[in-house]
Amino acid sequence: MASKILNLVKGVDELEKVIEPLISKPHHEVLSKMSHLEKSKIGLLETYIINSLFWAMMKVSKDEVNPSVQEDFKLEMSHLKEIQSRIAEVESRFERPQVNSEVASRMIKRGLGKQGIGGG
Repeated sequence: MASKILNLVKGVDELEKVIEPLISKPHHEVLSKMSHLEKSKIGLLETYIINSLFWAMMKVSKDEVNPSVQEDFKLEMSHLKEIQSRIAEVESRFERPQVNSEVASRMIKRGLGKQGIGGG
């Protein structure tokens, strides 16, 4: 048991180091410098952490976890997974190469002009 607690303490220490930039300043100040996508990721992470801590608290309490609470928790976690996949989808759109419509338009007009279909 002592080794598990030691591992937990080490994990918490590592977590504190990683999130130091987020917790060293007021929350609104940190968020104000982020893009909408980054804010969405942070919000999702915060919600996931709160839900996980709530679940851990319920599991270590002496009372048995109410089945309806378990169902609500599972529903909320599946909802968070859906949101995570939406965020990943939006993120992948940003990573796609962007088409310069002005250049594409010129190329099409020149291509059509060379074939004699529309001047140019």
